[in-house]
Amino acid sequence: MTENFQQGRLVEKIQAAKDVVILRVSLPNIQQKKYIAGQFFMFALPDMHNKSGFLVKKAYSVATCCAKHYEDYIEFCIRYYENGELSPKLARLKVGDTILLDGPYGKFTIDPLTKQNLVLLAGGTGVAPMMGFIRQILNEQMKNPILLLYNTKTSKDLLYKTELEEISNDVSNINVVFSLTQDGKESGKGSAEKGRITLAMIKKYCKDKDLNNKEFFICGPVEMIRELKQALLDAGVEKSLIKIDVW
Repeated sequence: MTENFQQGRLVEKIQAAKDVVILRVSLPNIQQKKYIAGQFFMFALPDMHNKSGFLVKKAYSVATCCAKHYEDYIEFCIRYYENGELSPKLARLKVGDTILLDGPYGKFTIDPLTKQNLVLLAGGTGVAPMMGFIRQILNEQMKNPILLLYNTKTSKDLLYKTELEEISNDVSNINVVFSLTQDGKESGKGSAEKGRITLAMIKKYCKDKDLNNKEFFICGPVEMIRELKQALLDAGVEKSLIKIDVW
């Protein structure tokens, strides 16, 4: 991966949860910056270098798609930790500040010509590339049945909750189901679950029970990815149908 950082400008910052900010970043000639939903950019700040003199950098997935509606900015979800090296500084940026971006990179993407049903499995800020997928699906008017299972600890940790509920209620081929590990129910087309995403939960919300006519996309904590990938393999899903995005 060759570094080729460009200067971007923060055009909007949204406090999405107590420890998550949504950053919308404008790049020069952004219309020509052809990224694909699900890809990622490397982030850095101009004045942050490590002991070896290199820029401190971290990868963040795109939460938008390359469509006219998003031609003025690219959106990212940033979970920040007070003892983090880069994330707390990103969270403290103000509109107009400079951010360095290098990318796009990655192959965690959806083929717009696929005929498969799509199952999106997200945990925490792992919903970011899934938002990119859903926005791409809406923009390209894809008719594939789409299931998003999205897990967080509490309802306050759900990102894009209102937007996802509206999509789930208004778009017939997209079903969104929230699952919460620490508190009560949240709806998505009347669906609600408590606990972590499991194979049983996936089967419950897949109308067609044949798991091998679906593509699975998993993004979230490493343990979640490992468990779900293994569960799908044990259930007979072909490895080629499972795509993962590890933080």
